[in-house]
Amino acid sequence: MASLESLDLTTYPLNSSAGSWFDSYGRFAADLLHAQKSGQRLPRLVVIQAPSRMLVASAMNLGFSAQAIFSAETGATQIPLESFGTLALGSVIQVRFQWHQEDQKVPLKTRRVVTGVLKEFIPQRAGARFPSIRLALDSKLESIALTNNLASLYLMPSETPLGQETQTAPAEGVNLERWGSFFSQQRPTACTFTYFSEFEREISLTVSDHLLLSQYLQVPSLSLKELARLDRLTDDEHIHFVNSYEMLRKMKTMEADISHLVDPFSFIILDGNAAVADLVGNSLLREKVKICILDSSNHERFSDALANISSEAMHLERPIEPLQIQTIDEHLGLFAERWF
Repeated sequence: MASLESLDLTTYPLNSSAGSWFDSYGRFAADLLHAQKSGQRLPRLVVIQAPSRMLVASAMNLGFSAQAIFSAETGATQIPLESFGTLALGSVIQVRFQWHQEDQKVPLKTRRVVTGVLKEFIPQRAGARFPSIRLALDSKLESIALTNNLASLYLMPSETPLGQETQTAPAEGVNLERWGSFFSQQRPTACTFTYFSEFEREISLTVSDHLLLSQYLQVPSLSLKELARLDRLTDDEHIHFVNSYEMLRKMKTMEADISHLVDPFSFIILDGNAAVADLVGNSLLREKVKICILDSSNHERFSDALANISSEAMHLERPIEPLQIQTIDEHLGLFAERWF
């Protein structure tokens, strides 16, 4: 699969209105993920002081999404059918059915994807044409015959969201293998705590010019939410598992309930002054790479955020050696301070 470096990275405009600043934040996130994979030392605390928090976290999530797919990392392991009976009960299994076209008048293809906990493996018996499995999807059981209608079976990480969905190819003639890989990748990357309603409005915007669209998925446009592969941390819409977002008060009031959901993510984006002020010192995030986005245009909680960043940075150090992670473009007036 192509690497991020081999593709033509130009800009990440949203409806041709966003400029190189948006691209710069996306590249910075991609560099962080690339550094993690290559074993480089990662900063424990990153502080970005932006003219406005608007779209900064979205740009970074898009950069994380792009780097994740081009690095071809996934926590899923494909399981040959003949080996399926050796899997331990309680394993998380994902069944990806074949793509098919139900309506000849509508040329789009769909496939069903089911993710559940393995409760029973039933070998092929007399009178049965195929072996079968029973999966627990939260409160219900799903029985699936292991027939030729299945495209593939995967052993998934334990933190993978359970459920089922129908994936739809966005246009006739798209590369179904690429499309399926993109929307089934299991690579927990970044979790964003943010101003919930404002963030959801941002990620509903349409992206019409991005390397993921033109050179990988080969479709004209997708929403920023789809392209960044964002899903709500506590209420998943999809079974892919790359980037998540949540309202910051969830982390404040439900730490014990959602800490296991946050745990798989290496990068935590604190989007805005309130998120930084409330969560930068949170003990559950201590081992994460925390990316703090300060909103210079909003004076609310700004001093609190600065004070708490200073307190957190006291336990860390600034790098002396040159960094391999590229900086955000300083000629654009954008800065990222880092502590290790």
